[in-house]
Amino acid sequence: MNYQLIIVIIFLVILYINKKNLTNIYIKEIKKYHSPYKIVTLIVFMHLITFSQSIFSIIASFIFGFKLGYIYSIVSVLLSSNITFFISRYLLKDNIKKILTKYEFPNKILKIQKHFTNIEWYKLSFLSRFSFIPFGITNLLWGITEIDYYKYLLTTLFGSIIFIFFECYIGHNIKYLTEIKSENIYIIIFSIIFVIFILYYIDHILSEIFKRDIDKDKDINKDKDKDKDKDKDKI
Repeated sequence: MNYQLIIVIIFLVILYINKKNLTNIYIKEIKKYHSPYKIVTLIVFMHLITFSQSIFSIIASFIFGFKLGYIYSIVSVLLSSNITFFISRYLLKDNIKKILTKYEFPNKILKIQKHFTNIEWYKLSFLSRFSFIPFGITNLLWGITEIDYYKYLLTTLFGSIIFIFFECYIGHNIKYLTEIKSENIYIIIFSIIFVIFILYYIDHILSEIFKRDIDKDKDINKDKDKDKDKDKDKI
C-alpha cells in the first residue's frame, strides 16, 4: 500500500503544479478524441501490471469528469478483478499460494477458511475491497481460496460501487484544491472514519473466526487424548 500512496501523492502534486496547462491542453484533446473501449482496455491493462486500482480511478474522473470516470472505473475494475481471479484460481494457483502464504493476512485466511460460514465469506470478500491490501493482491488471494465465484463477483461489484465513488469524487474535485468547500471537508472526514471502521471490523471478524478455529482444534485434540487414554486402559 505504501507505493500506491506515494504514487497518488506524486500525481496530486504534479496536477496541482501544472493544473492550468493540463486542463487547457491535454485533457481537452483526450476528451475530444478518446474511445471508451480503448480507455477501459488501457485502465484494465494498468490494473493488471501495477496491482493497483485507486490511482487510475482518480485519473479517469479527473480527465473525464465524475460520471464518465465512474463508469470507466467500475467496468475496468470488474474486468481486471475477474481476469486476476481466474488466473489465480485456474492457471497459477500453486505458485500464487506459495508466494501469498509468506504474508500474515493471506496465510491466516487460508488456514481458517474451512470454518467460514456463508455470511462470513460475503463479509470478508466485501470488506477486503476497503482494506489497505493492494487491489491485485486481494483478487489473487480470493482466487486461491474456496470462495464461490458468484460470492466473489457480487461482493466485488457492490464493494466497487462504494469505494470507486469516493475515488472518483476525489479525482473530479482535484481541480478545486484551492477552493475547499465545507461539504468536501465533511466527505473527506467521513471517508477517513469509514476506512478506519472497516479495517477495525475486518480485524474483529478475523479475530473471532481465528479464536473459534483454535477452540475447535483444542476440542479435537482433547477428544483424541481421551481416545488414547481409553485405549491405554483397555490394554
